[in-house]
Amino acid sequence: ERGDVSITNLPYYNGNTEFSDSKLIVMYIIAVVILLMFVIFLPILLVSPSLLQALHRVTGWNWLVRYLPWGRTQEFLQGFHGCYKDGSTNKGCDYRWYSGFFLVLRAVFFLIYAFTPSLMIQYTIQGTICILIMFLLTATKPFRKEIHNILHIGVF
Repeated sequence: ERGDVSITNLPYYNGNTEFSDSKLIVMYIIAVVILLMFVIFLPILLVSPSLLQALHRVTGWNWLVRYLPWGRTQEFLQGFHGCYKDGSTNKGCDYRWYSGFFLVLRAVFFLIYAFTPSLMIQYTIQGTICILIMFLLTATKPFRKEIHNILHIGVF
């Protein structure tokens, strides 16, 4: 008959897998190390200099200056922060934290994709977040060049 589909080979995994196997424990440890390095540590590294400078400006605590990045770390961070306003050109507003924010936002989008029960809920949440980010970008204009602000708003 037309319209009948018969599937005989389904790619289901074996439900009797032991998760305490030594190979799997090694894989868990590797996955946790990668998670800590790229999902947690890198956004904190990208956001913390801007937060420390803002806290230093507000409170005047000079001991915070010794925790600011310097040398090779500053050169590394400049690759991420170079396109954002650094506070010297925009009445003291430092927008370099956007680099870490966008990295965290990508992780949030992935988690929404992974854990929402239906596509409608997933698209609704992701669409709402995109609209909020678009308004945030329109209000703050974090990039040094105006054309980059316009193009980035268009991305969302």
